[in-house]
Amino acid sequence: MQARQKAAQGPAVFELWPEHVAALRLFRAVETQFCWADGQPTGLDYVRVRAAPAFRRLARSEREDVFEDVCVMERAWIRKTLALAVERRREARFFNGAATTEIKAKL
Repeated sequence: MQARQKAAQGPAVFELWPEHVAALRLFRAVETQFCWADGQPTGLDYVRVRAAPAFRRLARSEREDVFEDVCVMERAWIRKTLALAVERRREARFFNGAATTEIKAKL
């Protein structure tokens, strides 16, 4: 329930330090390159990340540092995504259980 309330409030405003702009841009450009198994994200396809135009536009001297930053973001994104999935399952069980209890009470 909390996740829905937070989502309804809109995104949080945050300040991004200039040294993190390149990593955020790259992450946003390759966020469609996540691999999934059993309905859960397992990580980015690094070959596709490195082949992405956004990665190639980076100066060669910056590429590995920015890539490492994206890997940090990747782990955080996976943790948050999995936590939200667990919360949604709990909510679904609660609502399904409440509906079942309500139906049984009417019988």
